[in-house]
Amino acid sequence: MKDSRIKELTQHQETDWNVTLVDTGDFAFSGARIDRCKKYINDEDFMVTYSDSIANVDIKKLIEFHKKSKKIATITGVVPQFREFEFSVKKDLSVEIYETKKNTSDSSGRYTNGGFMVFKKEIFSYLSSFNECKLETEVFKHLIEDEQIAISPHSGFWRWLDTDRDYDYLNYLADKNDMPWLQE
Repeated sequence: MKDSRIKELTQHQETDWNVTLVDTGDFAFSGARIDRCKKYINDEDFMVTYSDSIANVDIKKLIEFHKKSKKIATITGVVPQFREFEFSVKKDLSVEIYETKKNTSDSSGRYTNGGFMVFKKEIFSYLSSFNECKLETEVFKHLIEDEQIAISPHSGFWRWLDTDRDYDYLNYLADKNDMPWLQE
């Protein structure tokens, strides 16, 4: 398999960033995709995000939170409209449980994965390159059992981009020049 990395996607002012786009296959779940990027990760913590959400997450604060937590994984937690799974969080912001979301009005201490994550290299001991490796189910479950996952609550702008409705709403905001994902 030939190396299909893009060396430079665009000009930017963040000279200390290292962004690598990797073709991880068409059928791999998220855990397998991250595992297949292992050879590009040095000994530092690294970040992962999904491509189907947009937010104004303060990345510096997220990384600081991750370092203070001393956990293998830090997930940005959001309280969005009803979706599938959510984290139940202890007072110290470590994760207690990850389960199907209950459609209730009380969301205190309950968060959905906001899709912005920071990992220590030790995450690779929880992952597999097999297509079936799902970060959001078995990997999170094992991290929770080992008390190695924390939630960094995000109360700013966050939105999925999963449906035509989401797409239309985000374009509506952009057309009005109201793009809260670009604001701190």
